[in-house]
Amino acid sequence: MSWVRVAVTGMTAFNNVQQGRYAKAQAGLQAAMSDYQAQVEQDNALKTAEIIRRAGRKQVGQANAAFAGAGVKVGEGSAAEVERDITQGYEHDAFQALLEGGRRAAGLRLDGQLTRINGDMQETAGYVNAVGTVLGGMYQGMKSNGWRTGGPGFSGQQAPAPVVDKSIRVG
Repeated sequence: MSWVRVAVTGMTAFNNVQQGRYAKAQAGLQAAMSDYQAQVEQDNALKTAEIIRRAGRKQVGQANAAFAGAGVKVGEGSAAEVERDITQGYEHDAFQALLEGGRRAAGLRLDGQLTRINGDMQETAGYVNAVGTVLGGMYQGMKSNGWRTGGPGFSGQQAPAPVVDKSIRVG
């Protein structure tokens, strides 16, 4: 096998390994970006829920002030029911904001996991391709040096063995 063929085979195998490593590193960066986006979604959901709760508490305060201004006893009867309804409404909205943000964040984290798995698979494929390149190069080198062409029984170019009939014939 010529040194040029060895060098080409080695460089191709090395390139396969490097491509796999690069793909894994790139997948790791993409996964980290998905993780970051997931955290941003989670943080935004918390902030949105707090804004909703703050607005809800303000609305409860305004309703209580209106009831008190009208001479209604706050925290009892109809005033308490209105306060409870307002509170239930804004807590529901805040919970929905947290739920939706959590779902978006979970989806982004899953994307990150899948991207990491894909990177691992591409790295493994790089190693497998490198081994295949080395084996293919070895085969080509051995073939060019006469393996499978120079000896009996390998090439299919040899004449078949003679058939000797040792049966007894009467006749």
